[in-house]
Amino acid sequence: MIDLAKLGPSAQVQLRAQGIDVDRLMRKQSKRARYQRAPKERRTVDGKVFDSEWESEVYVWLKRLVGLDRMELQPRFELQPEVTVAGKTHARMEYVADFMIRLPDGEHVIDAKGHLTEVFRLKEKLFVARFNRPIVQLHNLGQLLDFLRRHGVQTTG
Repeated sequence: MIDLAKLGPSAQVQLRAQGIDVDRLMRKQSKRARYQRAPKERRTVDGKVFDSEWESEVYVWLKRLVGLDRMELQPRFELQPEVTVAGKTHARMEYVADFMIRLPDGEHVIDAKGHLTEVFRLKEKLFVARFNRPIVQLHNLGQLLDFLRRHGVQTTG
């Protein structure tokens, strides 16, 4: 995680010029904020309620830098179909990603993660085995911007 407080003044000025509230992001990095779910109002953007404030921030960034026309919210991927074994039916298993974006080099499945759960780790393994591609896990703003830059998205004005 990038410690925003350690960014130089010129980097902070550049982020502010992009419309980023650096002070709010620095407050968000406090330990307490990482473990408490934000109120619904802070997780709502464009009438959509996200699971976390971080996921809503990723949405805002992707909307701004990639565009709604190249972004899908909550795409579903079947990891295992419903099966019946010895008379017992096992429900289908699916993974619901946070986002899928289409860039010139292909589609990328993105998950905004505050922390990794055992369920996510299992579903990630099944996803990779079935679809032979990774899930991009984004834990902070720096990772998001680096990922977009590496895939040809301009992140500066």
